[in-house]
Amino acid sequence: MASEGMEKRLKSFINAVLMQNNDSIEFIEIIANKLISGEIKGRKNCILDLRSVSSDGRHLIVEVQRQNQHHFKKRSLLYLAREYSNSAKKGELNDLKPHTLINILDFKFCQNNLTNQKF
Repeated sequence: MASEGMEKRLKSFINAVLMQNNDSIEFIEIIANKLISGEIKGRKNCILDLRSVSSDGRHLIVEVQRQNQHHFKKRSLLYLAREYSNSAKKGELNDLKPHTLINILDFKFCQNNLTNQKF
């Protein structure tokens, strides 16, 4: 899904996950560079599974994780924050576009038990 030529499938997947019927993504570009460098020497680099941008400028990140790692929540936030902050241009903060991170996980991420919740 992260390779060139898979844009149609990626677009369908993202629209299904986000359930944005009235605001669906019409076109998506897969960004070949998956590395987000730290701006300060010695800071952690981020390597994403899939980076993409829609025709309206929304940035979408998809991460796949099979095993629960100790700092996975913090790492996810770092990836999203780094992508968001790197998209900011000097004097153009009002023009920042939405950023979305979709995590596909093969482990229990939240401890909430929704089966006992009343809606």
